[in-house]
Amino acid sequence: MSPHVHISLVNRYDIALIRRELQTALDALGGLAVKNGDKVLLKPNLLAPRSPEKAVTTHPAVVQAVIELVLDCGGKPFIGDSPGVSASAGLWRETGMSELAEKFDIELINFNSQPLTEYEIRGNRYYLSRTALECDLMINLPKLKTHALTLYTGAVKNMFGCLPGFQKGIWHRRAPKSDQFSQVVVDIFSAFKPGINIMDGITAMEGEGPSNGKARDVGVLIASDDAPALDAIASGIIGFKREEVFTTVFAQARGFSPGLDDTVLTGSNPQDIIIPDFRLPNNRFIRLIPKLAHDLLGKYIWSKPEIDRNICSQCYECISACPAQAMSVNSGPPAIDYKKCIECYCCDEVCPEGAVKKKLSWLAKKLM
Repeated sequence: MSPHVHISLVNRYDIALIRRELQTALDALGGLAVKNGDKVLLKPNLLAPRSPEKAVTTHPAVVQAVIELVLDCGGKPFIGDSPGVSASAGLWRETGMSELAEKFDIELINFNSQPLTEYEIRGNRYYLSRTALECDLMINLPKLKTHALTLYTGAVKNMFGCLPGFQKGIWHRRAPKSDQFSQVVVDIFSAFKPGINIMDGITAMEGEGPSNGKARDVGVLIASDDAPALDAIASGIIGFKREEVFTTVFAQARGFSPGLDDTVLTGSNPQDIIIPDFRLPNNRFIRLIPKLAHDLLGKYIWSKPEIDRNICSQCYECISACPAQAMSVNSGPPAIDYKKCIECYCCDEVCPEGAVKKKLSWLAKKLM
């Protein structure tokens, strides 16, 4: 069966407008398959405790519109995630989720503190959120953003949040390269395959995402019954070629989106809303270097994290987040041991000040 993607043009976070457009999108997809009493997990991207205007997390207006639609069907919605930092009251509050929970009397669930279920694929053993696995329906609510490691983060990548706790660091260490890590992401996606995917692209993030890029108005909501198909369309709108987004490539190759090339499109035409000047991560240019040149000159072509001493507040969140234990307390900003660094940019994800920058080798700069 061919996947279906519906694109709505929405230029502001107006709940009534968003709800109306989402209802149209869901009708095009065949309706919201929620029965009375169904437990419906809303899985937004809640990477860090940032305000919605920063475009780091899924906007609460989008989440609210989905809550209302689920309630109209008699479903019992709840919000869950396993964010990159501890899901304290500060995270729920800053992202606007606490207000929604109170308004609609729904539960906020931190997967880090919930029971786990063992899941094995390709010989890898994961311990995934039982709450997420056992819900009647998962509605995936990703944010349209760039990503320092995987270049793009969207619907498939958002499922990484169903891998709770310390495991994130373990898998960053075991799979440090972009292609390796993307296979891990697809492993986790394969355990869930959400029924509905709705991407918040009203305001997206360009540049050095997923947390310290720049907010960019794009003005789209994208809904699909197929996460890889949604990602193929969304990443194309902001300028990626499909083969650059490994999570999409691997999901299709492994049969999780077999009809991707025959995607049914409704709503707006993606070709009409492509953004030619959307700023993509610097790592993209390194990956575009021909393989022969990279094989010959690879050790001279690199990108590494570097701390901007003028911005760093010395909170040391990056040290706690580093899966390779390559960062340590210094007399001032953290010190980085580049012999240990795996270039996963977890430090960049959690830095509240945007003090982690990309340090490029002279040849990488030249080739760019």
